[in-house]
Amino acid sequence: MMKSIFLICLRIASDRHELDAFAEQVSSLLGGQVKTRLARATEFHKGSARYWTSRYFVTSFDKISDDVMSLLALVPDDALRPFAGSISVCLIDQYNSDDDRNGLYLSVGALQAMARIGADFDLDMAEQGGFDDGKFMPVPNGG
Repeated sequence: MMKSIFLICLRIASDRHELDAFAEQVSSLLGGQVKTRLARATEFHKGSARYWTSRYFVTSFDKISDDVMSLLALVPDDALRPFAGSISVCLIDQYNSDDDRNGLYLSVGALQAMARIGADFDLDMAEQGGFDDGKFMPVPNGG
């Protein structure tokens, strides 16, 4: 049986000037880059024209909660606090119809870690074969 595969990342949508400094501060652990949105996409993304997205990390059904907490633990809360309300924990689910586990589970600890920094949760679905999980590494220090 083929299992569903998940990718996880952090995204911050912000026009604050601190975004570039934050991206540089976490680049060695989380990679990523600051980008500018197309004007028509800004209104759907918290009104921000700029955003930073970390690199994507591979995770699994059984490790999603632990990996969310590990990913958030890599960045000090005080570095994320200026962006509260603009942070998203993003999960891409490459669903496999042969996988008998439907949905996903986030533990209280993962939800509390997200709430502590004012993060929301963004779930996207990808077609089977939509990405090659072999190209992605696990979350550092706990993935």
